Amino acid sequence: SVVDITIDIDDNKWIGTYNLGTVRFDGTNWLVYNDFTSGASKRAYCIAIDLNNITWAAIGLQQFTPGGSAFFNGTAWETFAGLPSNSVLYVDVDMQNNKWFCNSEFGLSKYNNGNWTNFTTANSKIPNNRVFAIAFDGAGNKWLATYGGGIAKFKGE
Repeated sequence: SVVDITIDIDDNKWIGTYNLGTVRFDGTNWLVYNDFTSGASKRAYCIAIDLNNITWAAIGLQQFTPGGSAFFNGTAWETFAGLPSNSVLYVDVDMQNNKWFCNSEFGLSKYNNGNWTNFTTANSKIPNNRVFAIAFDGAGNKWLATYGGGIAKFKGE
């Protein structure tokens, strides 16, 4: 089951699947990556490419196998530590190359140059800690799709 597709600056197609990891198609070859090196699940819900052409995946929890996030180091996928959730539903990158992770139960997480910031209902005005997706507008606002809280406009950094 294909759940996401994105294209990097080298025209590689990155495909996220529900239970087989990620697939890269370079125009000729199909390469399947289904080992996230740390035992993370093969459920790649969302894929994003950052401004340095690094591919990131949001990894969902799968039958007691933790998820989180991973990035492609050019050869293999490496699990990315620091997230409060072991089930990440969405990842995206803003114009400042910040990585934003939507967690299934722990709000929204931002990664910038080794620093993590987590936004939850306890420390921000996010209406629900289950954040499913994020989009950025031209004014720098973050638009969040939440469970039970509808759509929220997040102005924070």
